[in-house]
Amino acid sequence: MQWWVKHIAGVFIIFIYCHSQAQVASDSIPPHRLRNTIIGESIAYSATVSSLYFVWYADQDLVPMHSFNDFDEWMQMDKIGHLSTAFLFSEYSNDLYRRAGLKNNSAACWSAGQSLFFLSTLEVMDGFSSGWGFSWSDMGANVLGCGLFLSQQLGWEEQRIRMKFSSHPTSYSQYRPHLLGSDFASRTLKDYNGQTYWLSLNIASFLKSESRFPQWINLAFGYGAEGMIGGRENPAYDANGNPYPVFQRYRQYYLSFDIDFRKIPVKRKWQRVMLNSLNWIKIPFPALEFSEGGISFRPFYF
Repeated sequence: MQWWVKHIAGVFIIFIYCHSQAQVASDSIPPHRLRNTIIGESIAYSATVSSLYFVWYADQDLVPMHSFNDFDEWMQMDKIGHLSTAFLFSEYSNDLYRRAGLKNNSAACWSAGQSLFFLSTLEVMDGFSSGWGFSWSDMGANVLGCGLFLSQQLGWEEQRIRMKFSSHPTSYSQYRPHLLGSDFASRTLKDYNGQTYWLSLNIASFLKSESRFPQWINLAFGYGAEGMIGGRENPAYDANGNPYPVFQRYRQYYLSFDIDFRKIPVKRKWQRVMLNSLNWIKIPFPALEFSEGGISFRPFYF
């Protein structure tokens, strides 16, 4: 299964997160809050897995459990996508459990554990599908994403380094729209050529407490790739025998600034909910790009 399908499933968690955050404005924690959180996430899990089965797996033959190696596809962009999704699931689940009254360590372990369980369920479903297979590299990326969240939450009780995402349109999707997307929404999710994944580091969190450095300014390190119209390699011809242009596949590394929305002080609760919900998006900023073609400056990169 493509990572973006699993990412879409995260909308359930974000929706529950926003709904939960918006309901209570007081500092008191009702005793039923934890119970309702567990029930809500259980419903979201069941609904998501059931929906994905009928939408994604129902037309595929059920076969014995098997694995396949897709690590070398898409220059590992999809693996970084898995890592980011696992991190995002863990962080939003942690917000819910903290809101429900769990202490930091308990909330962190529960959220990372259930996020890994959810993603593992989808990997196992892949393993019984004739069109896919259990991917050890996908599973490893899921573990790394949950581990990135958990290690920071247990060590610092906050996320000083977070995964973020940005995307821009490219010309590659026109050659294989069924694979890379045929409209804006599908291209954003499926065209790896336009995607960039970021490690966004909060600078102030690593400085002394008396530092006056703005709390909301981050330093971001990005990874992307271009020239891909196929997973492992680019096909030479389309289904009608027409030749594709020859594209060179290459990796890109970026250095840029970012904004940590969770560090921006606000007065109204709806503002906090909105900013926290958008904090997985890398804000457009000037960036330096490092690739095999050298170093280039992007005045406005997203």
